Amino acid sequence: MLAAPGPLLPQLRAALAERGEPLRWAITTVRPSEDGSRRLRIEAVLLQFP
Repeated sequence: MLAAPGPLLPQLRAALAERGEPLRWAITTVRPSEDGSRRLRIEAVLLQFP
């Protein structure tokens, strides 16, 4: 996930909701990108319905 400026939690929830219903999630890595933004690695357990 590439984090945009501003509150992080709404961005995380929206990104997870695109792929399913999150049961649990964690940010496991935060790295700066070349353009000065932050690059996040998120590990999650999701429920997906057909």
